[in-house]
Parts: sequence; C-alpha cells; structure tokens
Amino acid sequence: MNNNKNALFCFHGSLIDFLSSKLRKVPLIVSFDSSASIKDIIESCGVPHPEVDSIAVNNCPVDFAFHPGDNDRIDVYPFSFSSNLPYNLHLQPALPQPLSFILDVHLGKLARFLRMMGFDSIYSNNFEDKEIVSIASEKKRIVLTRDIGILKYRLVTWGYWVRSTKPFNQYIELVNRYNLCSQAKPFSICINCNGVLIPAEKEILIDRLEPNTKRYYSVFKQCISCGNVYWEGSHMEKMKSVIKTICTNIKTGV
Repeated sequence: MNNNKNALFCFHGSLIDFLSSKLRKVPLIVSFDSSASIKDIIESCGVPHPEVDSIAVNNCPVDFAFHPGDNDRIDVYPFSFSSNLPYNLHLQPALPQPLSFILDVHLGKLARFLRMMGFDSIYSNNFEDKEIVSIASEKKRIVLTRDIGILKYRLVTWGYWVRSTKPFNQYIELVNRYNLCSQAKPFSICINCNGVLIPAEKEILIDRLEPNTKRYYSVFKQCISCGNVYWEGSHMEKMKSVIKTICTNIKTGV
C-alpha cells in the first residue's frame, strides 16, 4: 500500500532564503509519508523549525505536530509575518529575557559586537554543534549560526540563521531581527570573555595603565572574569559610532 501523499507548500517572507533559487517563485508540490508531521516535512524542504512562527493548512492555523492530508495547501510564515495574519497562533515561545545568545564558530566578530551592545553572548571557536545545542537548551539561549543544520536539532527552541557573511551586515540583521537597539546596554559586557563589567577605581589600576591613559582618563571599568580594563578612549568612541550608525539606519529604514 502506498502511504505517500502530496501537498502544496507556500513559504513566505524570509523563509524562501532556505529554498534553492529555482523553487523560490512557485509553490512547491511536496510528496511525503502519511506518518510525517508537518514539522518534519517543512525541515525536509530545508527550512529549520526555529525560523517558522505560523503555519496554516487550508487557511486554518496548526501546530508542528499536525499531520497534513493529501492535496492540502500549506502556508508557512516567518516571525515577521505573524502580526499581519488573521489568526493568532505563534509556534515560537516568547524569547528568553534578558536576551542571551550562543554563536557558532563562524560568528566571532558578531559575538564581539553583541557583547559591545551589552548582550550576554557565548562564543568559542572550538564549539561542536552538539555542544552548542546542549548549552542553548540547558541555559535557554538563542542559537545564532551560519550552519542551517544546527537549527534542525530537536532541542533547539530559539535560533536564527545569519544570512550575510559580512560582519557589518550581520550586525544589522541581528539588530533588526531582535530589536536590539531598544534593549542595548553598551559597554556592560566584556568584549573578550563575556564577563560583566563593573566600575573600577583608577588608583587600583594605576600600575596597569599607559602614561597617556593615566594622564587623560579617570573613569574605568573592569571585567570581573578576565580583569580586562576599559575606559573612554578612542577605541570606545569608534565602538559608539558603530552602534549609533547601525541603530540610526534601522530607525530610518536604510
């Protein structure tokens, strides 16, 4: 007995990024086993479940456990579409608060940027995929990755596939996706190790400072984990300029 069925799948918005170029402009006729859940079918098309926020079968909202029937029409929507739909079924749980992230080995510069904005962001260039998934699940962190496969792990609740390979464009992606500018607390997290920065007395740090730093600066912060010292020097001004440029572009729609 043939248990295969066919359904028409329409992927909307940013979800088409996961489809091959020849499949992006037309609905897909997808064959699947009758025992397959809609989540499994969607992921077999290349779209990871953390990027999906709403699904409608024949204009009726369903969850990931639903089993579609033969000749169903299935519309799959990303987070950005959900507020404009006529029904209210969000498949993604509320984001962890405060926002915290774990990044894969390809996103070291993005990790430093997120820390600069004050977001708890774990990164190591030695992370294995399963280690990232385990930490994200246990610590309730959002997975940021350039590897789509990581987002298909069952234990991943929140995640985002970073589209761009260019760091500045990655910054804009994340600021836009998670509304980071409204939640940022710049220079509260150590860029190097992700530790918390606290005010530090100049007198305690005096032996570690360069002559010009001693002469011109009096306000300092220090990481409670690695001991790294920060002050309002030219490097800090450059970082502030980057944050201002990105947040201004987001607000003006550039």
